[in-house]
Amino acid sequence: MVANGTVSRPPRIDPRIRERRARVAMARGRRRLKAVLAVAGALVVAVGATVLLYSPLLSARHLVVTGEGAMPVSSIEAAARITTSTPLVDVSPGLDAARIERLPWVLSASVTRHWPDTVVIHLTRRVAVATMRDGAGGYAILDRTGRVIGTAPGAPAGLPLLLASSGVPAPGGYVDAAARSGLEVAGMIPPVLAGQVRSIGVSAGGSISLVLTSGVDATLGSPSDLEAKFESLASVLAGAPPGPGQDVDVSVPGEPTVSSMSGQRSPG
Repeated sequence: MVANGTVSRPPRIDPRIRERRARVAMARGRRRLKAVLAVAGALVVAVGATVLLYSPLLSARHLVVTGEGAMPVSSIEAAARITTSTPLVDVSPGLDAARIERLPWVLSASVTRHWPDTVVIHLTRRVAVATMRDGAGGYAILDRTGRVIGTAPGAPAGLPLLLASSGVPAPGGYVDAAARSGLEVAGMIPPVLAGQVRSIGVSAGGSISLVLTSGVDATLGSPSDLEAKFESLASVLAGAPPGPGQDVDVSVPGEPTVSSMSGQRSPG
């Protein structure tokens, strides 16, 4: 640059300052490079982890069902929506257990993931205590709570027939309160009388009566104090057993009576 005939030159920069500026620029560049590499590395790790989690190596290749009795594994898989190709990361233990518990015969379920490729389902089955005619020629199988846990074309062996003025819902539904009082009785039958109760009748007023396989009737009355009533009935049957057509009244458990077809009553 020329001013008044004199050439001006840019001021000289101290070499030390120039070197320091260069070092600052290089350090800034390295920090930016590290940041870019860190972001890229995180993305690579995230993509790799996702690919691995959804690979066949980490799928529910092994489904183990535990619990008492035979287990229909196919219906359990369908209810839980778990297949051998389901990624283990997509298995939701709480949600899947709730789905399984919608099966009519399941009381409770738990689902556990075991990495890398196993799902364990533990089930508790509902216990059948009685059966009812379903109005379509078949029989509904009931648990103590009144839930219909299944159906059968014929009367299931070993279960008393519940006689009550109650409709029978589809499996998974519940019978009404009147029928449930009879099921409470069915659930309280002691081992000494197991297999001896042919039917349980529930009257419109809620009184409970039994018909035994021997042809003897038993009147329990209200569904209360059942343990004492069954103990009294078992005691009468163990003594001089009544014959067919006779009725054992244990509605007052401490004072059982036996009546014959003629209506005459005698102490139990």
